[in-house]
Amino acid sequence: MMNVEECKECISTRTKRVIDIRENWEHTIYSIGIQHLPMANLLEQLDDFNQNEELVLLCKSGKRAEALANLLETEYGFTHVSIVEGGITAWAEKFDPTNELY
Repeated sequence: MMNVEECKECISTRTKRVIDIRENWEHTIYSIGIQHLPMANLLEQLDDFNQNEELVLLCKSGKRAEALANLLETEYGFTHVSIVEGGITAWAEKFDPTNELY
């Protein structure tokens, strides 16, 4: 698990692959300019991923990202999956407090 400051650092340095797993309608409302791949689509495209790649998953609150990270680690053998604590909600509160999030 990482906080939004650590996530922002990963985005700017490109040290890890940060993926927004929210649904298309959520991404349309608020985006932070990272790769967008809804949760179901990510599972369909697992062949495009390296199991040892460092992934950071971001959803609205962190719950979906946590569930997906657990699935990737336990069922698919991924070894380096992190989630952003508080998700996009925490991001907006920290970096864009004037934005009204859905």
